[in-house]
Parts: sequence; structure tokens; C-alpha cells
Amino acid sequence: MLTLSRWPSLMIMVALTQACSPAPGAEPTEASKSSERPVPAPAPAETGARVTITAAEAEAAGLPKLGFSLDPSSAGMSGSKLVDGLYLRLSGPPGGPLMLLVSPATVGADFSSLVSAELLDGPLLEQQVELLGATRRAVAWSTGAGHARTSWCGVILGPADAGPNDAALLLELGVGQPDPSAPASCAAALSSPSLGPVVASLRLL
Repeated sequence: MLTLSRWPSLMIMVALTQACSPAPGAEPTEASKSSERPVPAPAPAETGARVTITAAEAEAAGLPKLGFSLDPSSAGMSGSKLVDGLYLRLSGPPGGPLMLLVSPATVGADFSSLVSAELLDGPLLEQQVELLGATRRAVAWSTGAGHARTSWCGVILGPADAGPNDAALLLELGVGQPDPSAPASCAAALSSPSLGPVVASLRLL
């Protein structure tokens, strides 16, 4: 129950509330409008699936001045760029071999001096592949055993105007090779449902 001493203050509060409330049918003030507006949700941060390395970034890392981009998101690949003398190193999620390495090379170089595989189960097999609208030299080889058995493909990719001994990129593509009796083949990597779309997304800058 309210005591007598509280009535004056209560009456003042009621009077102030009535004075501040808009009259029936009156237009809401700007202050009341702003208080009624919903607060917009924060916009999501922009994310990009493509990995881009510019020529300037490569040069700053001590690599030949070549730039490129690709999109590894369809394969769930992740890795690092511009470390250990490589432009890019990507690997796939657990479940089987899935690798993509991009390192410096020169147009017309001897593949045997370039490929990074430490254990070869046989000689490098000469191949030809279609990449970025042109037929290019390539080699295939195998490494590992059991679930780690990997079929590799190496391709040298230079700018359209590059000549012999000009700076180029070496792509090394590795995918699982479940049949140990099957020969290594670049087709295994380029037609892979995981790695194939990643390679197809490659663009020189």
C-alpha cells in the first residue's frame, strides 16, 4: 500500500509521462522514430575463396616475378604461400593423398632437376597435357605405398610470351593411386573430381 508521503512524487511522475507521450493521432517525433527503428545486423565479413599471389609479392619473397591465382575451396584444400622457396603449397583434407605445389622453374627445364619427390618408384614418364588453352610438356611419377600411394604430375607453365629459359611455374599435382600396378599418369590428377577443378581455376596474372 502506498503511504501518504509518496503520493506527491507519484503524481509528478504521471504528469511527466502524459506530457512526454504523443497526443492521439499526432505524428511521431524524429526521436521516437529513431528509437523504434530496428538496428540492422552487422554485415558479414567479406571472404574470398581464391588464393592470389601477385608478381610483386613473389619478388618480395625472393622468387621470380610471376603472379597467379586459383581456387582450392571445392577440394577443401589449405596450406601456405611464399614460404620455403615455394609460391604455394596446398594439401587436402584427411582421407587420401591430395597435394598441389607451385615452385619456380624455367621454360624448357629438365624435369628431373625440378620435381620435389624424394622417392621415385620408377623413371619420370613423359606426358603432354592441355592447360590454359595450350599443350604443355609434363611428367608423371609415383611415390609411397598402401594408402599413401600417390600419382604425381609435373607441368611447367610460363607466360604466353615466355621463351626458352624464361621464368616459369612448376606445378606438381598429387592424388591417391589405389591400384599400385597402374602407371602414374597426369590424367589421374587433372581428371580428379577433387584436384581437377582446382587446376582448372588457375589463372596467370
